[in-house]
Amino acid sequence: MSNTETYKKTEEERIQEEIDWLATEEQLEMERAQIHRESIAFQRMQLEQVKQTVEEEQKQKKEEKHQKVEAEAERKAEAARRAEEEKRGRRSKKTQSRLKKRPKERKRKKQRYGSSSWGRWPAVQNWD
Repeated sequence: MSNTETYKKTEEERIQEEIDWLATEEQLEMERAQIHRESIAFQRMQLEQVKQTVEEEQKQKKEEKHQKVEAEAERKAEAARRAEEEKRGRRSKKTQSRLKKRPKERKRKKQRYGSSSWGRWPAVQNWD
């Protein structure tokens, strides 16, 4: 083998090594790009999960607040209803006791005892 042939062979080997090196570099660059795309996709997925979690928490907080407000309104309405029933109950008992007496009897008592104190003392018509 002559020097020229050896030189050509080493030159071809060098060129082939450079081609292999460039191919390897290109392959590595493609792998890096793929890893970068996967990383971005993973980050987007995580971000979406966090976003959904936050939305669910906000929805749950709104629901809890709504339930508290509703429960408070129901409690107030129940208290008002009970107070009104109590008030009506007292009134109705008084009214019922008055209505039990017949109107004629009430009128007689009023005439007999006087209009101002018709249940306590008999009204004295004549002092003589």
